[in-house]
Amino acid sequence: MRDIEITFLSGKETMAVGITDAQVMEIVERTLRSHSDKTIQLPSKISVHAYEGAASIAMPTYIEDMDALGCKWISDSPRNYAHDLPYITGLVVVNDPETCIPLAVMDSSWITKSRTGAVTAIAAKHLARRGSRIMGVIGAGVQGRSNSLAICRVLPDIQTIKVFDIRDEARQKYMREAEKTLDRSIDVMPVENVKEAVESSDVVITAIATTAKMSPIISTEWFKKGVFYAAIDDWSLIGLEAVSKFDKFVTDDLKQTRSFMLKESPKELPTFYAELGDIVTGKKAGRENDIERIMDNNLGLAIHDIALAKRVYELARQKGIGHRLTLDVCD
Repeated sequence: MRDIEITFLSGKETMAVGITDAQVMEIVERTLRSHSDKTIQLPSKISVHAYEGAASIAMPTYIEDMDALGCKWISDSPRNYAHDLPYITGLVVVNDPETCIPLAVMDSSWITKSRTGAVTAIAAKHLARRGSRIMGVIGAGVQGRSNSLAICRVLPDIQTIKVFDIRDEARQKYMREAEKTLDRSIDVMPVENVKEAVESSDVVITAIATTAKMSPIISTEWFKKGVFYAAIDDWSLIGLEAVSKFDKFVTDDLKQTRSFMLKESPKELPTFYAELGDIVTGKKAGRENDIERIMDNNLGLAIHDIALAKRVYELARQKGIGHRLTLDVCD
């Protein structure tokens, strides 16, 4: 029997294959179109919880029109800061659709960060008001940084970013990364509280670790007319009932978001305007005027991870990046 060879890629090696931000956007937008066209298999996420607040989640998928098969196994742990570890860790497995054997195992950090930022940027392109100048960011961790800086690439008029985080080191890291990665001069300023980050902002990003028992800390009255609010976390910071106060609520997968909301509350759910893929394909309109307050919440889809991971694997093989492992199968 022939040995099965697997490519293993560390986090640095996934980055070393050289996929650009523009290419990530192209891959993610294509998967959103596949989602809209229903050429995918996307089972519900399966999660286990080692303790309250922590989650380990299996995210399998098959994207028929991209011939991509695989699964992401990702965990988040609020205790990790005490161990000097990232909040989110995980692996992605890429399989061969013909034989279903595993082709690659790779760190999920760069893939998760990049695809999440790309999804948010695509949403902003369709849902943010043209001429948006001020962005408020609540939560300056990995996702707060990657998502807000990705938005800057599609909203060229952003001039000011107001950053709030309870950790000063996170705010400082945000400012350093913004200075290093932005291709134009933007005034990045730390603010003292959540309200200051939200008020007067044309775009608001929230990306903090949330829990089911968390009380809302943002009033919807603080959001200006015409705002685009991207909740990278979920709706906890404003409260589930407050979602209905936005003119439009957009999500990546209606079934998934509805099921998460029902777990939290059996009460009447907010009205869903559209899935993001249907806006990308033009089946539904995006922003229709300058005064709509639009909220976008994407809980994350495996199709983005696996499509991107497949491309990472292909480039790694072409460039000789990664470690070759042999899977000795017992016959």
